[in-house]
Amino acid sequence: MHMNGARRIASRTLLIAAYILITTVVTGCEQSGAPGLSGKIPKEGDRIIIVGDSSSDAQWPGIAGGARRYMAKYPGLLLETAAPPDNRGESLLKTVQQIIKTKPQVVCIQVHDPKQAQAALQAVHDAGIPLITIGVKTEFARVFGHVQDDIAGAAELLGANLETVVADKRSYMVLSGQGDAKRSAYICERFMSKARGFHGIILLEERDAAAAPPAETIRAMFERFPNAGLVVTFDSSVWLSESPSKLLGKNARFATVGAAPVLWKYLQSGQAAALAGVDDGELGSLAMELAIAALTESRAPGALKMARARLVTRETLADFMKRYAESAGLNLRKYMMTATSRPATGP
Repeated sequence: MHMNGARRIASRTLLIAAYILITTVVTGCEQSGAPGLSGKIPKEGDRIIIVGDSSSDAQWPGIAGGARRYMAKYPGLLLETAAPPDNRGESLLKTVQQIIKTKPQVVCIQVHDPKQAQAALQAVHDAGIPLITIGVKTEFARVFGHVQDDIAGAAELLGANLETVVADKRSYMVLSGQGDAKRSAYICERFMSKARGFHGIILLEERDAAAAPPAETIRAMFERFPNAGLVVTFDSSVWLSESPSKLLGKNARFATVGAAPVLWKYLQSGQAAALAGVDDGELGSLAMELAIAALTESRAPGALKMARARLVTRETLADFMKRYAESAGLNLRKYMMTATSRPATGP
């Protein structure tokens, strides 16, 4: 009995010691300069650089803001942001080449078009710097991790809520095909898989945006069906390049994938029926979570994080705005403009 009691006490002591050790490691990971699960400690002044698709990208302020907010927990580490002046692949590559010369410890790159980003991603890899991508998943396999913008999930949300979005008009059109053909087809199918379930709501036409400029295509669709109630797009850029009032038919509205602040005024005015997109600050914070993991070697390469899409309507906009502002650390007053203002081409 005495030996069994001694064994129980020894086992209990070992369990308590193990708990203390595990608690120290787990809580320590949340502190600046704390070791990762491998025991590696980031150096004071280690640099993480996050690169936007372009300085005028609608999501970029939110992504950068979310990254800054997350990194405030790590005052010993340095976060820098950069973005090329436009979204051409050559501009991104030039920006990244300049960054590589400064020898950062981790580089994160926002990706909209994998083909345009390919050379820049390759340059970071060739420099031996851990790479994290944000946005559209690429086929470039040599990344430490990826943060996925749930575009397909956003399209599915629009489809699942089509009856509410289309309201009393009961008819809609779809503009698909922007970007990679295979990916675009998949996104459209995610939407249609839900939209087909609504009886009495008529799909008037679906067109591929690859055949002509999106704005031109939307005009042509409304010329053919002037009384259409709604047009659905899976890329919001067309609504940022030209005012919806110049594209939509009489009393028609649009719904789109993407929920950046520059689109909110169209929900307020009633020109947009719904937006479906992610909280961009979440994209930035998840990227920083992976960047810290790369510094501490606390996670194996190949990690995938997903920012889930949300449906935003005029009724839910206030709640979404609050969430977005807190996540990205942004003052969003400047985005609350009247719909008659000059259309925004970026933040």
